[in-house]
Amino acid sequence: MRHWIGRARRWAPSQHVRVYSTAHFGKSLLWNSSALVFAFFLTEAAGMRPATMGLVLGISLLFNACMDVVVGRMLAGRVTDVRAAARIQAIGAGFAAASFAAFAITGFISTDSRFAYALTTLLLFRLAYALCDTPQNAYMAFAAPDDSSRARFASARYVASGLSILSIAALTVPVLQAGTAVARSEIFLLTSLGAAIVAFASAMLLHNYAMRAVLPAHAATNPLKSPGVAPFADHRYPLLVGSIFIFSLTSPAFGKLEAYFSAFVLTDTFAASAFLASVALGKIMLQPAWVRLADATSLATTFRWAAAAWASASLVFLGIGPLGDYVALAGGFFYGAAWGGTAMAIWSLLARVAAGDPASATQRYGLFTFASKLAQSIAAFTIGHLLSQYDYRDHAADAAGLRYLMALPPFVGAIMLLAVPVLMRVRLRPSPAPDPRFRL
Repeated sequence: MRHWIGRARRWAPSQHVRVYSTAHFGKSLLWNSSALVFAFFLTEAAGMRPATMGLVLGISLLFNACMDVVVGRMLAGRVTDVRAAARIQAIGAGFAAASFAAFAITGFISTDSRFAYALTTLLLFRLAYALCDTPQNAYMAFAAPDDSSRARFASARYVASGLSILSIAALTVPVLQAGTAVARSEIFLLTSLGAAIVAFASAMLLHNYAMRAVLPAHAATNPLKSPGVAPFADHRYPLLVGSIFIFSLTSPAFGKLEAYFSAFVLTDTFAASAFLASVALGKIMLQPAWVRLADATSLATTFRWAAAAWASASLVFLGIGPLGDYVALAGGFFYGAAWGGTAMAIWSLLARVAAGDPASATQRYGLFTFASKLAQSIAAFTIGHLLSQYDYRDHAADAAGLRYLMALPPFVGAIMLLAVPVLMRVRLRPSPAPDPRFRL
């Protein structure tokens, strides 16, 4: 009995990790809503054509990507420890929550002004989110002193993200099942107000904890006040930037279409209501296993196994889709588990690289999330275009169309990511010194 209690205590997150993950939960409510529900909301509640929806989301994500670079450079040298990071992320969370709630009113704006209003409020949200996201991401690099701690912080992030998706899934069911656009708009507005309040409150919780708690010396005030190194000086960093670009370019095909798959492909009422939750449960429940694998091997090995699992899960989801709605739930669970492991490994490796120079940490995170959101912007444009090519609402016309659109891009992305851990082991060898006998 003592053995199992000891093991439970060993794997239980510390209070610091719990507070950080709570703030990440609040932030993820906003981000995952934008990733999972905004597309469906704009087409099925606000009445936009799929191509217009893709334009709105794509422009806003491209803007968000640019703001990540600007904010990262602006905060470089200023945010070098957890307290500075906590202070700035709380300010950004307040503005992000307000603009998120403003965007949720889109369904009640007159048709002539709806496009302009949606784009304006969404751009404001993306700007504010960058101010919250960049310092909260960098917080992990300052708070975690070793790879084991980084894996725990990163895993806690994705448990919190998965819980936020579960919450969104539960709140989205009435939106999916509402019969009219007005009803969908009303429900979306109410749930958005709740998400905005939670996001700001959780950010303030992390701020208050960082300001009042007795933190380890490496976290409270980082002594490495260097002027910062070039972000790409470490050869592992560009590989991680490439990894997040591939990951973010291919994974939205699944995430953004989950709501459509639930509403228009799954015919069983319970299965349709539970599909988003099944993916989120996969992301949550397998995180301890990924952390244990990272402890037992290395982050690079975990990355390799997770990418292989992600490729397999994409094929499994595509193959078992015709077997029935409840089998599709199992496929969604497996997909979420593999996706969560891949994301955890990428972010843990980034935290290791960023921790090497605190003065440039926000700049590195800003460039990293720039690559991520640039890829998501491209994905949004593409998805909007592809949805315009056929009647996705007609299950009988093309029952397999959404499955292929959801599963094939992640499979290709996972195959490409399998090469990254191998490349990270390659060390750039310096040029040999010239032979003094041949000096001029």
